Amino acid sequence: MSDAALDAAHRRVALDVAGAGSSFFWAMRLLPEEKRRGLFAVYAFCRVVDDVADGPGTAAFKAERLGLWRDAVGGTPPPSLRDDPTYLALADAARRFDLPAAELIAVLDGVGMDAAGAIVAPSAELLRLYCRRVAGAVGLLVLQVLGRSDAAALAVALGDAFQRVNILRDLEEDAAGGRLYVPKETLAAAGLGVSDPPALLADPGFAAVHAALLQEAEAAFAGADRLWDATGRRGLRPVAMMTLRYRDLMARVRRAGWPRDPALLRPGRLAKAGLLARALVLPGG
Repeated sequence: MSDAALDAAHRRVALDVAGAGSSFFWAMRLLPEEKRRGLFAVYAFCRVVDDVADGPGTAAFKAERLGLWRDAVGGTPPPSLRDDPTYLALADAARRFDLPAAELIAVLDGVGMDAAGAIVAPSAELLRLYCRRVAGAVGLLVLQVLGRSDAAALAVALGDAFQRVNILRDLEEDAAGGRLYVPKETLAAAGLGVSDPPALLADPGFAAVHAALLQEAEAAFAGADRLWDATGRRGLRPVAMMTLRYRDLMARVRRAGWPRDPALLRPGRLAKAGLLARALVLPGG
């Protein structure tokens, strides 16, 4: 492939990432070009396969689509992906940064769990596996691009914490789609059984579940905090920026309470600007 074609693929991916409005954008945008391209490629891959899992179609159709990406990650891209900008950018990043194929496959395994059917009240063990695949694997890929593969334990711990905050943030949206990423053990501890997700969220007893989920997320962050000192922050400013962003989101989730006021989940413009300003002075360049 010509350098011009590869550059065009990276430009297309960069436009897609910028247009997605991701909270990860500035953490990636401030990196040197080669690393920025690498992280954009990883993000674009994750977004594309997640869109397959969450999009229309039968479970069999989604599995087939994800199978094409499995082939591509394994080094044999199907004709439909050979000229795809996301695939080309990802393949380039994989070569430059020696991205572990096992973690790309783990991402596919994670979104494949969603593609197979709505997840409702999985076991705590299954939820940990899901978080490891859809978030921990992404963290490991990010650290590979940043040149800090030695910080693998931190990546997995933060991935778990971030995903648990995502679950808290998206409770209503997920329930509307028939999904509930709440461990059945947590429901049982609150005296609730597994039932229709919207009905569970409307049950007065779900306030105790919400409180327990917050405690689990806080414990996940506490575990990650213990790893920061041992890991060191060299080269990890983008990771620190995302940690700051997710801590802010968790604080807003806590303030919103349950039943919650959706307005309290949305940061105002001044809050966003303040968060970015704090992020820019974080150590770990």
